[in-house]
Formats: sequence, structure tokens, C-alpha cells
Amino acid sequence: KGVRFEGKLEFKPIQQLRFKLRFKEQVKRYEDDLDRGKSQADELELKCLTYLSNFDKIQLGYIYTRVNQPPYLSILSNPAEPGGADMAQANTLTDGDMIYVDYTHRFNENLKMVGSFSFWYANGASFWDFEDIELDFEQTDKGWKTWFNLHSKISNNLYLSLKYKYKQFKTREIEFREYNDIPDSGEYYFKTVERKENIIRLQLDWKF
Repeated sequence: KGVRFEGKLEFKPIQQLRFKLRFKEQVKRYEDDLDRGKSQADELELKCLTYLSNFDKIQLGYIYTRVNQPPYLSILSNPAEPGGADMAQANTLTDGDMIYVDYTHRFNENLKMVGSFSFWYANGASFWDFEDIELDFEQTDKGWKTWFNLHSKISNNLYLSLKYKYKQFKTREIEFREYNDIPDSGEYYFKTVERKENIIRLQLDWKF
């Protein structure tokens, strides 16, 4: 059983400027106190959007998210052993912040560009980021990325888009051992692993 609430508030002092506030709270398995799948997630997003000439627009946003959930039992006695601590008392908290800037520029009625820059810092939290025509899932400690997408209307029923994205981030701790098999000496995990990605996407759409 679960329950979800989401509320949105928008303030428009003038036609070209809008402020948007969104709050979401979601509780999963609220009747199962000792279930590992139980969680309470809160998310707050504040966004400022400005419309420019020729239907261009730019927006600045900030997202804060946090999740409360029971701890893993193996954390209470690591490695988990028979007869060890097995009471899932208290909660573990994961949270994170993300800021982003999105920009849309129309060269003419048949060609436009959409671009974005974002930076996030997370303590176990994750973000769903809608990148124009794609969805990206951020589940790393910290990182940043930038991308742009060119949309071209070739004909009334044919569309072409070219996207480039650069992403740099640090992953969480990565273990290289078997579960409950700790080496006698030396570390058995990488604290952080830095990764860099370059992605090019070419897409052709035909409407019929």
C-alpha cells in the first residue's frame, strides 16, 4: 500500500516571467514497519522561467530530494552473521541537491536548439532528469553534465534531431569482493570512481 501527493504553485507577475513551485511526498508500504521496501520520499523543486523574443526561453531550477527508509540489516552487523543484530530500528536518510539551466533558441520555424547544464551533489539520493526527448537517471555522489539538441523540420512529416552530451560524475563506493568474504588485508572497495561520457545521438522521425 502506498500514498502519493503532489502539489504545484505558479506565480506570473508579468507575461514573460513565471515562478513555479512543486512539492511531492510519496510513502510506500506504510503499514509494513520492518519491510525493507518501506520508504518516504519528499521532493521540492523551484523553477524560474523567462520567455524571450521569437519564442525563445530560459529557465533556472533547483531540486532537493530526500528519502527515509529502514536500514539494511547487514549494515547493523557487517558482515551479517547468524545471531547478529537484526532489528531494523531507526531510519536511514538519503538526500541530494541539483541545479540546472535550460535554454531553447529558435533560429527559424524549421530549426531550433535545446540545451542544458546541470550540477548535482547527492548523498545516496537519485534524480530523474528529462532531457528533451530522453530520460536520464542520476544516481551518483556528484557530477555535472551539459548537452544540446538540434531539431530540424525537413518536411511536414519528416524530422531530424542531433544531440550531443558530455557527462562527468563520481560513482558511489564500488566493492570488488564476494558478499561476506572480506580479504585478510588491504581495502576491498574503491571509495570513488570518476567517469566521463561523451554521447552522440542521431534520430530521424517520420510522421504518417
